Formats: sequence, C-alpha cells, structure tokens
Amino acid sequence: MAIPILLLVPNTDHLDKFLGATWICIASYTKSPWSLWIWTSDIKNAGTDATIFFQIYGDKGKSDEMKLDNNSDNFETGQTDKFMIELPDLGTFYKLRIWHEKRNPFAGWHLNKSTDLTSTVGYDSIIQHLNDGRKNCKEFEDFLKERAIIEEKYGKELINLSKKKPCGQTELNTLKRSLDVFKQQIDNVGQGHIQLAQTLREEAKKMEEFREKQKLHRKKIELIMEAIHKNRNLQYKKTMEAKRLYEQRCRDKDEAEQAVHRNANVVTQKQQEKLFLKLAQAKSSLEDSDRSYQQSVTTLEKIREEWQKEHVKACEFFETQECERINYFRNALWLHVNQLSQDCVQNDEKYEEIRQSLELCSIEKDIDFFVNLRKTGSLAPAPVVYENYYNTQRNPTPVRSPVPVPVSRRAPLPTPTSAPGEPDYATVDGYSLIHH
Repeated sequence: MAIPILLLVPNTDHLDKFLGATWICIASYTKSPWSLWIWTSDIKNAGTDATIFFQIYGDKGKSDEMKLDNNSDNFETGQTDKFMIELPDLGTFYKLRIWHEKRNPFAGWHLNKSTDLTSTVGYDSIIQHLNDGRKNCKEFEDFLKERAIIEEKYGKELINLSKKKPCGQTELNTLKRSLDVFKQQIDNVGQGHIQLAQTLREEAKKMEEFREKQKLHRKKIELIMEAIHKNRNLQYKKTMEAKRLYEQRCRDKDEAEQAVHRNANVVTQKQQEKLFLKLAQAKSSLEDSDRSYQQSVTTLEKIREEWQKEHVKACEFFETQECERINYFRNALWLHVNQLSQDCVQNDEKYEEIRQSLELCSIEKDIDFFVNLRKTGSLAPAPVVYENYYNTQRNPTPVRSPVPVPVSRRAPLPTPTSAPGEPDYATVDGYSLIHH
C-alpha cells in the first residue's frame, strides 16, 4: 500500500488566523494512516500552550476538525512534533486549515513548517520542471518543422510564379533585360527559401537528438531514485507499524501494572499470581516491541541517509542538465534568428541586382530600339493630288506630284513625371534608394 504524502509550505504568519498552504497528495485511501510532522519556529516566544486543531480539504471533500495531541508537551519553541493521523479518501489535497483556541495569554504560536519524511514533493517539482523543459524544446522543434513547411511551400510557389506566369513578355531592349533579371532573381529567392526550409529541418533534427539524449541520461537517475523512494517508503511503513505496536505494548504494560496495584489487597494469591504473570508477559512483549522499533528506526535512518546522499547527487545532475538545456535552447533560438536574417540579406542582394539592372534601363534607347525595329522608311507618303477626269482625257500630259519631304526628328523625349504619392527611385553611392 502506498504511503500518502502531505506537505505544508512554510508560513511565517502567526496562526491567529487561517494559514494558506499548498498540499500535494501522492496516494489516498479510505482511513489511511498519515505521518504529520510539525516544526515550531525557534524564534522567541514561538511556542504555544493552546490546543491546536486542523482540517484538510481535498477535491472529494474535507476532513473533520481534528485536535493535534500525542500525549506530550507539544508545540514548544524549536520543537518538532510528530503525529499519526487517519484520514478518509479526500482525493487530491489542496488546502490545510490550522488554528488554535486563543483562550489564554500564551496562545500565540509561530509555525515554521509541516512535512513528511516520505514526501517527494520537492523531487516531483524538479522532475515536473524538467518535463516542462523537454516539452518546451519539443514545441520549438515542432515550430521549426512548421516554419520549414511554410518556407518550402513559399519557395516552390515563387519558382512556379517566375517560370509560368507571364510578366512583361513583349517588352523590348533594356526593360526586357531588367524583367529577365527580375524573374531570375525571384526564382533564386524561391530557391533560397527552399534551402532555408532544409536548414530548419536539420536544426529541428538536432533539437530532437538533444532531447532524446537528455531523456536517456535522466532516465537512469530517475530509476535509481524511484527504487530508493520505494525502499524508503516501505521501511517507513514498517517503522510506523513497529511504533504503533510498541505504543500499544506500553499501554498494555501500564494497564497490567495498574491492575496489580489496584487489586493488591482485594484478590486471592492465585489471582495475584495471574496478574503478575500477565504483567511479566506485558513487559516481555514491550521489550520485544521496543527492540524491534529501535531496529526499525536504525534501519530507516540508514536508508534516509542513503536517500539524502542520492537525492543530492540527482539534484546536481538535474541542475547540470537544465543548464545545458537552457543554453542549447537559447543558442538554437539565436541561430534560428540569424538564419532568418541571413536569408533576408541574401534576398536583398538579389533584389539589389534587379535594382541595378533597372538603373541601366533607358527609356530613350527602348523607344529608339522599337522605332528601328518597326520602321517603314525615312520619307513620308506623297500627298494625293486632285486629278480632273475630263482634263486628263483632253490633256495627256500628267501633272507631277510634289516630292515627299523627309520627316525630321522631333524634340527630345519628354521627362516622365510621377503623380503625387507615387514612388520614384534614385541612387546614392551606387546603391538604389526609393523616394516616397
């Protein structure tokens, strides 16, 4: 049967009001025995002579109000008090209410902490934190994979766009060359995104390998600690059973002694012999139970020392692992951002090639190129003259048509103007700038 574990987080408030606390329950059974240890602070006047009560709340209900008393002078300054209590199945504990009666001038009490030897709350918190860290690494790994899918899809769509979608296919001369550079560089940008996707997948794979490596190393330590916790809890249970038996034997021996004294002058000799025999048997049983209880405590202390030693080693190992994880995670994130920045820089270099090709685009050359390519001659068509039908028949001498006049070149090309709000470009030290 698993031993339930109870933890009260230290609180430094005077208990003249309810104390907020955190409780963790490993296992809970109907009327299960619990070992509750309470530390009273060692500051001046921390102890109390008042009667202490407590009540536990779980997700299945709450316990009765119970008085803490183990037949000794409890809750003195710097003192540790140990209690065995039985609780019904309350489910997972989430609150402790603890208070005193405040019926005398010395009722004030300063509680330090309350805990249990079998508690693994601290260890469980570390394991949970490590599991959360591993989960965070897995989430970043999945993020990289999803980003890789997006980058690859975007890259492929850019390549398809540059190859299959018409874009100024009938342009001529310098602007056509700029458009060719434009489409080629868009294709290159798409290739860059596909390459980035592959790089992200490689980084995600490295993160996965790092996670699995840490998990494998951590598993060895966890198995050792689980075995130690199990052994400690079993011995603790045996010790508590030995203690209960020892206390019962003490009560039996006290009752036997009281019976002898009470009946010393009122019973027969034979009855007295029976009483003395019963007392002797009670003392013998007490000695056996006392010896067994002491042996159990000694064994438990050895196990506790071994557990504490292994616990420290495990914590040091887990701390080293967590330092490595945070460092690896931080560097992976830093590298990812650098890769994105590098991709942006490379893309801008490709776009700069497009801008440089556009700087070589000449409006005058493109127009002259079109004129030379499609020209039909250098003379304008001759004018059509009037010819009188009748005069022509009467006078066979034809009238000469005027000689065509060569077409002269027009004035310089007009300077293109941009409408208000439209961007224009220029260059500064060979680098293109956009003016808005």
